[in-house]
Parts: sequence; structure tokens; C-alpha cells
Amino acid sequence: MTRPTFSLLLCTLNRTKEVGEFFDALKLQQYPLENVTVVVVDQNPDDRLVPFIQAAQEFCTVVHLRSKIGLSRARNVGLPHCTGDIVAFPDDDCWYPPQLLAQIADYFAQHPQKTGVSVKPTDGKGNISVGRFTNVAASLNKQNVWQLACSISVFYKRAVIEAVGGFDENLGVGAGTPWGSGEDTDYPLRVLQNGFEIEYIPSIEVHHPQVVLEYSGNAFKRGFSYGAGMGYVLRKHHYGFFACLRHIIRPLGGALLSLVKGRIGKARFHGAVARGRVWGLFVRGRLHLKT
Repeated sequence: MTRPTFSLLLCTLNRTKEVGEFFDALKLQQYPLENVTVVVVDQNPDDRLVPFIQAAQEFCTVVHLRSKIGLSRARNVGLPHCTGDIVAFPDDDCWYPPQLLAQIADYFAQHPQKTGVSVKPTDGKGNISVGRFTNVAASLNKQNVWQLACSISVFYKRAVIEAVGGFDENLGVGAGTPWGSGEDTDYPLRVLQNGFEIEYIPSIEVHHPQVVLEYSGNAFKRGFSYGAGMGYVLRKHHYGFFACLRHIIRPLGGALLSLVKGRIGKARFHGAVARGRVWGLFVRGRLHLKT
């Protein structure tokens, strides 16, 4: 039986050892690595990654590209080089457990009608490390996509990528816009709008460190930026009034609860997120967007 090929699009900036650790984990995959290509889009101004890439080229194919800063921009630089049967978007600080690629290949072989699969991000100890993923399998839709998909969790058949196209460069870290997040959700929403199916399978895991937020300094600006990105996506995809309201009330509730517990910094962060979501919803349409 012919095994599918994988293209793993990894965009990176300001990380070194984590990229090496990604390749170290990839080397342990229980899957033929001659079927794996890693497309590294390097946004660093130096050659810090070259030794890791040279070492990885001994066991898999690595395409090393350069890009200006911006996560969505970098992904769009790398997408034309993703020619594998299955395409994924690992973060530069995530790692794949040994069985992951074999599990993904087996899932698509057993469910040929499916075009995308989202898996559960954990810290390697079984604890969910990103977002609010659950332990219940589900078909993704416009409402649950916020909880059950992020960039590192979703694997797509290449036909999906070819139909949907590139990432929205107005969104994401380094975009140079007020919208510092949202690309993780905008893309699967566009996949669903194009008639493709994505299944969430929590029994399959990808690994990522626990996200630790510091409630001081630039964290409040970052919270506003992340909230603005969500507001942008809510408006872009024409969410209704009550859906938008729920997304605004949630961080407000978190701010209130944090105040009650005396966690002032955390309350300020949640408040910044709520303000950002409102701002993204109502200001986005008045600003000039890149096309």
C-alpha cells in the first residue's frame, strides 16, 4: 500500500533549540520519513537554524525558505512548496509524538471522505496545553471551531489547501496590523465554507508546552491585540449578535472573577481582551485592509 506524503510547514522566528527539538522528535516518527517534507520558513536575520536543518536533511527532506516577519505572510511563502498529500502547520515550539503521522495517515485511509482532521494539543503528559479543547469527538462547525481547532492541531488533504488558498495576511503575530491573532480560526472557517469537513479526534495528540501568560507589561497590549483579531474574524465571517456577545461576555466574566479573587493583573488582561474583541468587531470595517 502506498503511504501518503506529508508537507509540514513550520514558520519560525527567534527560536533555536525548539526547532532542533521538533526535528529530534520527527526523527522518532513511526512512519517512513522519506514521505515527509518539512518546509521551514525562516524569519530570522541570521543562520541560527542552518545546523539543525543540515542535520535533519539526513533523514527527511527539508526546504529552507526566507520570509519577512509575519506568521500568515510566512505561511503564504511556504504554501506553494507544500506538495504532499497531507499538509500541516506545526508551531516552532511544538513536537510530534512518535505515532502521530502514522495515526493521521491511518485516519484518512479509514475515512477517505474526510478532508481534514483536528487533534488534541497536550503538554506530553495528557494535559491540554492550548485553548479549550475537549475529550469528545465532534465534527467542526462555525460555533465549535473556536474550541476544537488551532494551527498545530489540524491536518488537511492538499486538495483543501488548493481550494482555500493562502492565509489572511491582515491576521496574526507580526502582521503589522492591530489584529494579532485569528488566523488559526479564520483558516478552518474558510475550509468549512468551501464545503470541506474537519473532524476533531481527541484520541490523537500533538504536543505543545503549556501556554503561560504573564499579566504585566506588554501582556495587556497583547491581550487587546489578540482580542481584536478575534473580533475581526467574528465580523469577517458574519457571526450573529448573540454569538458575538458570548465572546465578549466570556473575558468580562473572567475579569470580574479575577477581581473578586484579588488578581488585578489577570483582571486587566481579561478586560483588555474584551475591549479588543469589541474594537475588532466595530472598527475593523472602517480601517484599510491589505488585499
